[in-house]
Amino acid sequence: MKKVVINTGCIGLSLSHAGMLRLAELKNLTLYPVMDKVPLNEKGENKPKTKEDMKFIPFDPLFDAEPDKLYMSHYYLTPIKGDGTLDSKDEFNLDLLSREDKDLIKVLEQQGDLAKIGLYNNLEIVEIPNDASYIIERVDNHEQLRIL
Repeated sequence: MKKVVINTGCIGLSLSHAGMLRLAELKNLTLYPVMDKVPLNEKGENKPKTKEDMKFIPFDPLFDAEPDKLYMSHYYLTPIKGDGTLDSKDEFNLDLLSREDKDLIKVLEQQGDLAKIGLYNNLEIVEIPNDASYIIERVDNHEQLRIL
């Protein structure tokens, strides 16, 4: 059986900070975590108002300047520049990984809920026959795996 990762909580892939660090370790990558300077609004959107708001700050898992706010974190392959900016082409994007990525699956198996983040994220490993083809579909804003 082959293993495939889907998100039954919403669309796309995201991991907790601990999950991202373990994935980077397994892939032998150095990642530079940063946070948006502006928190997400009640709709889960990041709406910077000024050019200064579009900059990043170093990631701090204990950041609590506004404990009721959620700050979006990102992981880059290059460090933050002195002016607080980053090159978007250097962002490590989980959505570009194969849903069969062995390291991603290992992180989820090893860390379980510790690797998951947020209320709307529920990464699950689905096992299907090795020779099966599949697609991942969006149904009511959730992912489902359909064998072809």
